[in-house]
Amino acid sequence: METVKCSKCGKGEDAVRLIEYRYQGKKEYVCVRCLPVFVHGG
Repeated sequence: METVKCSKCGKGEDAVRLIEYRYQGKKEYVCVRCLPVFVHGG
């Protein structure tokens, strides 16, 4: 099984909740803790 990790902090799905998104044709993930920074920049 594929290891899924947050594209910002690198934490895995066993440690945090992750949200899937697509960027430039690639499937990536961001955790709920990094989501505000991901959306608003920083």
